Amino acid sequence: MIKKIIKISIISLGLIAAVWLLKFSQDNRNKATVSGTTLSFNKTSQSGTVGNEYPLGIIVNTDEDTITAAELHLKYDATAIDIVSFTPGTILPVILTPENHNNGAMTVTLGSQPTTPFKGTAILGTLKIKIKTAKNSSISFASTTQIAAVGKNNNDLISSTGIDIVASTSTSPTSTPIPTQTSPTSTPIPTQTSPTSTPIPTPIPTDVPGESSSVLNYKIAFANVNPNDASCVVNWPLQFIVLANGQSAVYNNIVPSNSEKTGSQLVFSGSLRLNGFYQTNNVAVFIKGPKHLQMKYGKNGQSGAYNQAGGELTLTNDANTSPVYDFTNYPIIPGDVSGDTDGVQDGMINGIDFTYVKDKVQNDHVAPAAAGTYLQADLDGNCQYNTNDVNILKISLQTKQDQLY
Repeated sequence: MIKKIIKISIISLGLIAAVWLLKFSQDNRNKATVSGTTLSFNKTSQSGTVGNEYPLGIIVNTDEDTITAAELHLKYDATAIDIVSFTPGTILPVILTPENHNNGAMTVTLGSQPTTPFKGTAILGTLKIKIKTAKNSSISFASTTQIAAVGKNNNDLISSTGIDIVASTSTSPTSTPIPTQTSPTSTPIPTQTSPTSTPIPTPIPTDVPGESSSVLNYKIAFANVNPNDASCVVNWPLQFIVLANGQSAVYNNIVPSNSEKTGSQLVFSGSLRLNGFYQTNNVAVFIKGPKHLQMKYGKNGQSGAYNQAGGELTLTNDANTSPVYDFTNYPIIPGDVSGDTDGVQDGMINGIDFTYVKDKVQNDHVAPAAAGTYLQADLDGNCQYNTNDVNILKISLQTKQDQLY
């Protein structure tokens, strides 16, 4: 009987040890293989009073990975708080898609400078919120939030933590200041310049010796331009941002090499060598004009907003074999003509732009200027400020109101 008990005890201990070893092995495998980026705020909650504004820092921790872009989707109760603004940090300073607010949702897409991806922990950006009512609420990251990391084709975000907003009508304790940015200094964002001023030279990424960068052959059109009356649509410079598989690059002051009348459109085309960019698949391109919103293109013949992460474009490193992508079915939307600085773009179409165009039409309505003259508020390129420019801006405003991304 004693031998039987001892035998059963030995078997039981063996099973316990086996289970423990299996769990230990699985835990170690998980720790060894799971890496990725986490997002959180610089505090777990924010107390405040109705009518006051508070800064909230968004913290990114990349663990062992190196990131190049972030597509943020935030959810909040629009009846309780307003997100007044979003300011990028220095680690992903390039705004690929400007912030957009729509009924309790905010989106913004950020990218690194081509030569400075980021690894570590730092402030990704700062929200400024305003408390509207004495109602407790929260801000959280939607499941569509994505992080691009070098060497990974999938979403690198593995977890995120939101923040509770505790509102009251009485005075609340002073909020904790956002920590000072301590990440490595990145290359400043090139200053937006209008075609009437001398362009600021922008260093284009260079090729790595022995490697050949990709080529983008493209066709684009500017919305609401009449090809029969567009003598001032001349040398309008474009900004290109390409993104794929954890790599991004920015190219400024690119003037298409060709233009031709095609049906009811004035179509511009060119071949852009993407120096320093070597991705050939899953490519997306963001294109912005001198008085236009930034548009995302992810597939050939695109006829509406590309409401998806990443892209479907395939490139080669030879201009003769790389496909020609036709984006003319989704023309670049005009209307971003001014911001806090008069006549300088801010990445949005709003009341500032409407006031700018309206003032130009009312105060500077003159006979048509000479062909090739650049007028910032001349949205149809007919060399004149008139009511059609105001109508075009109204159309652009309506288009963006119906679009979340």
